[in-house]
Amino acid sequence: MKKIISPFLHLAVFGLILALWLPILKSYNLISPPMGADFLQFPTFVAQLKNDLKIPPLSWKYIWYGGSPSVFDNAWLHFYLTLPLTNFLSVIDASRIYLTLTMVAQALFSYLLFFEISGSILVSAALTFGLISSVDFYIGLFDGGTATFTATRMFLPLTLWLLLKYFNSKKKKFLLLAGLMVGLSALGHAGSFLILSLAPAALFLITRIDETKLISFSRRKEMVIFVATSFFIGLVTLYPIVYLMLDYKKNGVAWAQVGFETKIQSDAIIGLFSSANPYLWGLFFLFGVLLVFKRKLKEAFKALPFLTILIYISFSCFLLFIGRHPLSQALGPGRFWWISSLAIAGLIAVFWRIIFPKIEGQSWFSKSKGVFLTLIIFMPIFLSLTLPSFKKNFEDHLSQNGYPSNAMPAAIRGDKEEVKKVMVPPWLDTETKDYRYYEITPGIQTWWNSVFSLPLIKGYYGIMTSKVNDWIYWVDQTILGEYVWHFNISEVIAKQHALFLIDWYAIRYLDIYGLPLADYLKNDPGVVEFEAVLNKENSEPLYPMKFFDNLTSPIIKATNVPSVLLVGSTVAYDTFLKLLATENLNSRYLVPIHGPEYIEDLAKMNLDDFDAIILYSYQYKNEKDFNVRPRASWKKIEDWVKKGGKLFIETGGEVIESDSSLLSFKKLDQLPAVFPIEKTKRENLGGNWALSFGDSPMIKGIDFSQFSKLAYEEAPWKLSYASGDLRSWAKPVLSQGDKIILAQGKLGNGQVIWSGLNLPYHFIYYLNTEEAKFFKNLLSEMVPLQKEEDLNGVNVQRSDNEHVQVSGKGFRGVLFKENYWEGWGSKLLLPKKADLSVYRAGPYFMYVRVPEGTTGDLKVNITYNGNKIGWVLFILSFLTILWTIIYFFLEEKIIKRRQMKNLKSDKIAWLGKEDE
Repeated sequence: MKKIISPFLHLAVFGLILALWLPILKSYNLISPPMGADFLQFPTFVAQLKNDLKIPPLSWKYIWYGGSPSVFDNAWLHFYLTLPLTNFLSVIDASRIYLTLTMVAQALFSYLLFFEISGSILVSAALTFGLISSVDFYIGLFDGGTATFTATRMFLPLTLWLLLKYFNSKKKKFLLLAGLMVGLSALGHAGSFLILSLAPAALFLITRIDETKLISFSRRKEMVIFVATSFFIGLVTLYPIVYLMLDYKKNGVAWAQVGFETKIQSDAIIGLFSSANPYLWGLFFLFGVLLVFKRKLKEAFKALPFLTILIYISFSCFLLFIGRHPLSQALGPGRFWWISSLAIAGLIAVFWRIIFPKIEGQSWFSKSKGVFLTLIIFMPIFLSLTLPSFKKNFEDHLSQNGYPSNAMPAAIRGDKEEVKKVMVPPWLDTETKDYRYYEITPGIQTWWNSVFSLPLIKGYYGIMTSKVNDWIYWVDQTILGEYVWHFNISEVIAKQHALFLIDWYAIRYLDIYGLPLADYLKNDPGVVEFEAVLNKENSEPLYPMKFFDNLTSPIIKATNVPSVLLVGSTVAYDTFLKLLATENLNSRYLVPIHGPEYIEDLAKMNLDDFDAIILYSYQYKNEKDFNVRPRASWKKIEDWVKKGGKLFIETGGEVIESDSSLLSFKKLDQLPAVFPIEKTKRENLGGNWALSFGDSPMIKGIDFSQFSKLAYEEAPWKLSYASGDLRSWAKPVLSQGDKIILAQGKLGNGQVIWSGLNLPYHFIYYLNTEEAKFFKNLLSEMVPLQKEEDLNGVNVQRSDNEHVQVSGKGFRGVLFKENYWEGWGSKLLLPKKADLSVYRAGPYFMYVRVPEGTTGDLKVNITYNGNKIGWVLFILSFLTILWTIIYFFLEEKIIKRRQMKNLKSDKIAWLGKEDE
């Protein structure tokens, strides 16, 4: 009978909890605008999935930072779980209801945890009331609006409950299920997985007191199973965090989210007490005294797991308080406090069980005494939700409005037209996906794409490599003028760079949060076509502007401009881009492509996809033990040039061919046949230019007397010069004294230019515009540099985020200004079917080249099929989840089969001994 009544009794008690809690939930869901600075990115991501639903590995998020794979998003689990609610509600209301449901789940799982410990429905209900009436239970929604983090918190009490089930039953299915919950928390909020999900749960597992030793093989095995299950499930969202950290380390830059001397959180320690229900702390100390009074202090070791969690959270808050926590830039103390309340409530439940143990055959009077004491001790917690102090604390948080906007109510309703009236001028096209909006107001970035299709340059959160981050910072520097007033770049160069990036990033509109537009852009009547001031009555007025159409080109465009491949390091490519930017040779003039760093990798590439190749700061894979040049690659380059290719080789930097005499002992001092010279040396040729000139269009119109001096940090600037004869097909262009430092020649139907100046780096070091002009002349010797207008008769279709089709006649390539990620592929469908390569172009966007000689009607498809690593990690996660669920239901059968197998083996062994 008890087994039948008990579930209904639990439901009734939990229903009472919800009934008393309902006014708070209602208050949160009715507040407008929604609470929290970060909240609105939640419905924005939900809206993207609703409009373009794919499984995570196949989903591409185009809206922020130039696009990224959705599978690597920080919290995609919650976005998918919210989708069913969007069939009845707006994405914003659906997101708020979903968050409310996760808080209900957190309360339910906490109740189950406390009941598993205490065995008392009244005690469990009281402790749950104490938990949900603590400010730290809600603070994640208000302070910073960490929606996905708050939604993820429900997994911790559920994990601890499952671990308790494992402790009591010794069934591994509960251990695996606990690991599954921690893994799901990584899919819900990867950023806090380690310190706020895995660490507390692992401490709870390892510090329990039972018949096994604290440090034993069985416990280590348990921990391996638990952690491995968690990581296998969550690695798909943890991967980008690890990748970013390694990427920044590789580039010698500290990742902004991690550091040991960072932000000091002055309220970190006091918040442990002030944000919790005071009755929880009071009862914690009261029961501690009772344990001593009843002489049961020795049994307090049963509370060690919860005590360990409390110590861990307290120490974390102490590190935040002194500014030494490695994640203090990313996580505030409000992310930790709620776990302390959970741990305190758990400790009280353990103390209760010790003081009032379950005794079989216990008399009615003893049971009644326990119930009576429960009511006396815990009644204040039942009433705590009605306390004026709690109400005031809660209402104070409700009054904190994150990034207010008078357009927000309309945005919540999904009323595009009403939002437009408030904050969109008539000339701003909110539905185009062809161009971008440079919007830096956080309060707009968070929700903009939950309402409108127009993508943003930046966003509130995105998967960015260090390079993408650097290039977006470059955009900021040039548009806002930081280039000039902070980095002392001339206005001439700063303006050219700004115009270069406006085109490459397809920026048609901008709103810079009231910050001044750089003077060199603002004062040019040919830059800003329209501007307006909106939202004046709000604390965050808007200043939208529109650039003239001729300054930018669309995100996806068919093109006939030449493609130029740079083979060399990332730094070399950066330098190349800045040289192009100084002359504003944007995507309407040519497409720069970053190829491999190593010469050997050219052997695997189709060089016919490029009109010109630049070898600058390139390397060899066997450079440390250089014995032989990779003949296949150099022969391939030579054959390509003879067919009509244009090649520029720069040996002024530190590459092997800078000074071939250093390899004379290996008989490798003779340069490859594609060089216009036979041998080189590299040394100081004087601190001042002493140039003599050959006959070449490259030098026309250049004032070489304006070149900066031949020095690097007061040391001589070394030049690479021809130490042997010119090849028969070559001629000198520049000489320093009697040393040839620049030569060119026609090889077959193509052309080769060799330089020993290290001109790109000399420009970057001195920022000499005359040197940039000379480099432009050098480029124009290889490819035409005429500005291209948009091609007529070309149709661009984007059926969804992951599929692009370009069709028409007379184009040689397709430029796709979204981030290059492995997983994008391209095919030529007309006039014949063929696989096409996708290259990293410009600031690591994408470029597809139509095969040379293709004529007639053209149709090119560009499709995102998923990143290989994303697929592998997603499948690993899915299979781990599937195996965990299967094992949960089949554990008894698996164990029984294993026992039967062992029994059979023992029997065979026994029979064998009998035969002997």
